[in-house]
Amino acid sequence: MQDIEQINHDIDLFDKKIFSYEIGSVKPDKQTFKTVLNKVQIIADETLFVDDHEINIKRAEEEGIHGIIFKNAEQLKQELIERKIL
Repeated sequence: MQDIEQINHDIDLFDKKIFSYEIGSVKPDKQTFKTVLNKVQIIADETLFVDDHEINIKRAEEEGIHGIIFKNAEQLKQELIERKIL
């Protein structure tokens, strides 16, 4: 399997990147989100989660994490601009 960061250079725009396979937990389990928050010592309300499955976004939001449902690159870019991230 190719490393996601090697095939998608835009991912470097994000300060922190955690992949489910790295923490041995899968979405939409709430524990996954708690583990990530604790692992990188970040505050839920200051965290943005991007995923292409609505259920995963809903679970993240239940933990206080902001979410964006990924549909395509242009849509994501627009939402990041609207949130003043880009």
